[in-house]
Amino acid sequence: MDLPLDENQGRLSYWLFYAQRCVAYAYAEVLRAHCEERGKPYVITPPHNREDRRVVKIYLTDEGRDISNTLVSSVEHFEQRIKRGFSESEMDRFLGQLQQLIVNAAEIGPGLGDRFGLLPKDMG
Repeated sequence: MDLPLDENQGRLSYWLFYAQRCVAYAYAEVLRAHCEERGKPYVITPPHNREDRRVVKIYLTDEGRDISNTLVSSVEHFEQRIKRGFSESEMDRFLGQLQQLIVNAAEIGPGLGDRFGLLPKDMG
């Protein structure tokens, strides 16, 4: 069923921002569940508030930093689940497209685009 899109929902920037938020919230839930499974429910601060949908920044407490090395398997499982339904070539293409968007953003102004130097050296 096709739902009518408001003016903003047809824009790339809307969907990039929305995807970022969805992934960030899902990732925060993975971290929270991982910590709770180990009996350490408050190793991230502040705890996620389901009523408040604004951007949430997550900071590890000292205790959280101590158990951060156990997160690898949870993060790998999260990544497998979020990529479900995409072939390896589709993921490669998608990542290339995201990287190109970052390169394009860098042309708009200083401090935009690849602010952390993470793109492959042949991009741009």
